Amino acid sequence: MSSSHSDRNGYYGVLGIASNAPSEEIKRAYRQLVKKVHPDAHGGGGQDDQRIRDINAAYEVLSDPERRAKYDANCAAQPDSEPNQINPVKCSVCSAISAQPRYVIFSSVFSYLLATSRHAVQGIFCPSCARTKAIKASLITWLFGWWGFPWGPIFSIGALVKNISGGEIPVEANGTILAHQAAYFWVHNRPELASAALRQAQRFYGSADLRDRIDKLKSTIPTTSSTLVDRWSKLRNWGFWVQLSPAIVIAALVLGGIFPLFLDNVSSKQIAYVPGAKTAVMSAASTTAQTVGTVRPFENFTVLVGRGENDYEKIETANGTVGFIVSPAIKYGDGEAALQAACFPLGPEDIANGTILSQQVGGPHQIKVKNGLENDAVVKLRAPDGHTALSFYVKANSEADITSVPEGTYSIDFATGQRFSQTCGYFLKDMQRQKFVDADTFQERTEGMEVIDSVLTVSLNPVADGNAKTEPSDPSDFENE
Repeated sequence: MSSSHSDRNGYYGVLGIASNAPSEEIKRAYRQLVKKVHPDAHGGGGQDDQRIRDINAAYEVLSDPERRAKYDANCAAQPDSEPNQINPVKCSVCSAISAQPRYVIFSSVFSYLLATSRHAVQGIFCPSCARTKAIKASLITWLFGWWGFPWGPIFSIGALVKNISGGEIPVEANGTILAHQAAYFWVHNRPELASAALRQAQRFYGSADLRDRIDKLKSTIPTTSSTLVDRWSKLRNWGFWVQLSPAIVIAALVLGGIFPLFLDNVSSKQIAYVPGAKTAVMSAASTTAQTVGTVRPFENFTVLVGRGENDYEKIETANGTVGFIVSPAIKYGDGEAALQAACFPLGPEDIANGTILSQQVGGPHQIKVKNGLENDAVVKLRAPDGHTALSFYVKANSEADITSVPEGTYSIDFATGQRFSQTCGYFLKDMQRQKFVDADTFQERTEGMEVIDSVLTVSLNPVADGNAKTEPSDPSDFENE
């Protein structure tokens, strides 16, 4: 039993524990006593009913942190019969007599697998001992509180927030002990400390009885101008920072990995494009290195600033290819905006279905193209040497009939997409390219006295198991072939 604790109802004595016993010790003592006085321990009879009632009454109060706080405060602040014999409220740890004691409840959490337990660490503390108790409770929680599922993390966060913010400070208990401390300093001729303690007590107006007691002391103890340094201030209390330090370390470790990555993704990268022809992406900063990809004119890519070598810059394309491009070819900025200006110098284009985009020579033959796709298409007839003999436009879900196909054998190459530019020769959005595997021949034939021209019908969305097969092709050179 603490020397400043009267245990007026004998609750601690009934359980056989000290007044500063932690909550787990109270629970353990109660369980042991219950087993000891249980009827089964006496062969089914002979139990002491009054003792059982006393044990239950003590545990009911002491197992509840708020009720225990009120009981402890009343026991510590119970005035003696003679005013000059009022005993001071002392710290339950070091027995120091302070002008600013507090009844504080801290929490610690201990978890293992599926079990999580919470323990109250409470008592009347001076600021120094409160700091030590808070640090210990928080350290236990930081180390052992998180590992139980599902309550470990939830209880741990709650306990740490509570401890770091200064613990739970019950109003009634603290108003009681501060009012008593003010009376103690007054009767022992310490008016400055009495006034300071009373000012603190006024922050904890609780029950009507406590308010009356504080108001009576106000009429007795004169207010002085002296003030005390608030040793409970979190900014002055280095224990606050000690408890918070694991969170600071964790945050530093997380940000240490994320922040450089963030800088790498934001500050050290710049959007760029190449305004000229298609440009090769090399595996190393050398003309003899392997080509790992290409970028089309005005296609945005990212320059990894500061990672270039020689006259090359290291870049990353939109599809994730990383390599090197010669520095003079690069122009910084948004290629999309530059593309708009270059490919649509006169504004958006509305190209009619069946428009012939290019043709070297005309002819008598006919091609019918059905485009059942959701995007527009540009169809090209290519001669065996690769040059384009004819190209024309077919709108989405439309059919174009071209009657001026020159004689010859041609492979059919087509691209689909949105926002086609006649100036640039390709689609600016969603461009894809396909080629028909087999070539087709347009040739006049004579039947009797009649000359018959060739007529070819082509579907850009071939039917499964049909006789026209297509294969994908690189769209980057479509406009130049």
